[in-house]
Amino acid sequence: MPDCPRCSLKLQTEVYEENDVLFCTNCWGHWVSFPAFAAILQNEVYSFSKSDTESVLRKWAGQEGGSDLTSVIRCPDCDQEMRQMNFADDCPVLVDRCDDHGVWLDCAEIKEIQVFLDALRQT
Repeated sequence: MPDCPRCSLKLQTEVYEENDVLFCTNCWGHWVSFPAFAAILQNEVYSFSKSDTESVLRKWAGQEGGSDLTSVIRCPDCDQEMRQMNFADDCPVLVDRCDDHGVWLDCAEIKEIQVFLDALRQT
């Protein structure tokens, strides 16, 4: 099992919305392969409550942009530096991406991306 790129602790296997992901029990980050990430983002079975959505939107309204976790981290699979980038042009969530293996999502970023996509689907 690879180590967390933030904490250096062993990642644990977890099922998130019917997809296998790796999870850090210390910082609550997720290491997600590209196929699992695509499946999670396409899943419309699970939805968030109005209060969950409002909480994320309030958080974004108070930010000037992106996450405060801006240090460069390394891919848990290949140890190469990952690129930090916005999930989408209009989305303030920054993800860490290894072009060969997947994305690192810091605590709550997976939920924030899903809330963003839910909002797009509703417009």
